[in-house]
Amino acid sequence: ACEPRDVGRLMATLEAGFAEGRKRSIGLAAPLPQGASPAFRRFDAGDGLADGMAVIAGRSLHRARHRQRAAEAVAGGQRVSLFLFGPTVLYHRVRFDPAGYWEQAGGLFGRSERSDPPLRLTSFRARLAREAARVRVVRGLEENF
Repeated sequence: ACEPRDVGRLMATLEAGFAEGRKRSIGLAAPLPQGASPAFRRFDAGDGLADGMAVIAGRSLHRARHRQRAAEAVAGGQRVSLFLFGPTVLYHRVRFDPAGYWEQAGGLFGRSERSDPPLRLTSFRARLAREAARVRVVRGLEENF
């Protein structure tokens, strides 16, 4: 809803806010009070990438079954990445499911990165290997899944 004439004024206030923020000292956050909401519990990310992450993959036609497997694996203490591929060129989307696993879904032949071509002819196995390799470091996937 900004007009072009508003940009200069808004940028000036943004820069002033940045300058003000740089003057402030960084202190420690106040501890949460006893009985804080469960939404503020400490997140235990484990010990880093050493223990890896399980990979579950399947066709989007059977997404309910694969999501159930992922949720069960999370309940069993595993970190999970779920890859769901359909026989389309739909772009991929990634979300973190409330059940505790990462889900990447899209067309087997579709884009997963903006720089990808609109159509990529590939097999299910090759696509899974490509996507797992692409996110390996950020999700802590095991080298051999």
